[in-house]
Amino acid sequence: MKEDKQRRIMKKGLELFCEVGYLNTTVEEITNSLNISKGSFYTYYESKEALLLNVLEYMCSDYEEIIKKVIKDNNSEELDVILEQCINVMIDSILDSRNIISLIQQVFTSNFFKSENVKKAVHKFRAVDIEFVKNFIFKKIEFKYETFDLNLLSEYIISSIHTFIIVKMKDGEIDFILENKERIIKDIKSLLLYGILKEEL
Repeated sequence: MKEDKQRRIMKKGLELFCEVGYLNTTVEEITNSLNISKGSFYTYYESKEALLLNVLEYMCSDYEEIIKKVIKDNNSEELDVILEQCINVMIDSILDSRNIISLIQQVFTSNFFKSENVKKAVHKFRAVDIEFVKNFIFKKIEFKYETFDLNLLSEYIISSIHTFIIVKMKDGEIDFILENKERIIKDIKSLLLYGILKEEL
């Protein structure tokens, strides 16, 4: 029962943070929406920031489990297949996590991002993605270019895909992504495999 109430508070907090903004959401609005007392809220969270951190940590943990399952279930050694699955997972994770992405964008663009605890929670998402790309792509193939910084290379791949999808979402073009998902995956894969100038063999 206690866990259920905490989960309800967390879900309602995420919902309101995304709808009206973190800074515009008050503890009173959260408790009124759930028809609970402020005392109930403070039983679980000492502040609104503590709730935000719990939301970020929960979503990151959930995402991490998805990533682990994808890595565990994949047995392919074909780079072509590995790249397609990796890109597909990243696109799906963005589409399925629109709320949390909206919240992270708020954190990045507000003065609240000065909070070290929030910084760490947000950067954990990026760390999970970097480890995913490193373990899913580069450790599954014989990566010959030892002079490359794999962290930097992984971050470049992640940033490129995330930026493209998020910009499309902000422009209201989610349907475009869904309708053209296979083509988007194929084009990104070809770009990573063959570059811009080199034709696919």
